[in-house]
Amino acid sequence: MRSGNIIAYPDLAPLSMKIMNSGIFHIKIDTMEVRNTDFPVVVQAYEPSNQQDVFIAEQVVNSQAEIDGFTLRFAGKLIKARSLSDTEVEKQRHVASRRNPPSRSRSYLWVFVLLLIVVLIGVGFYTGWIQRTFNVSF
Repeated sequence: MRSGNIIAYPDLAPLSMKIMNSGIFHIKIDTMEVRNTDFPVVVQAYEPSNQQDVFIAEQVVNSQAEIDGFTLRFAGKLIKARSLSDTEVEKQRHVASRRNPPSRSRSYLWVFVLLLIVVLIGVGFYTGWIQRTFNVSF
């Protein structure tokens, strides 16, 4: 993963257009794009101030669309992105595994239901109920 911070100022686009049209100087605006190999990353929003940037919010994102949604939600704020540490990656895997429980428990439920139906059909044949009800003879 790439280390370091990616910084975007989404609120500077209108300002840069005014400055460029006035002929004073040119500000280069880069949009925040993260390579697919760098995901998941942590995106943070800060309120810029004169002495120190004040932390507002943080989100772990897994796609460019989630980054775009975060930057739209915190438009006008300083947005930084950083890669996850190894500890954070392990914690993220643990949380994701808790959210999506293994499908093994659901398969046991289906096996139980099918076994119950087979037992009921067997009992129905053994007692003769199925033969009498559906006029089945062997």
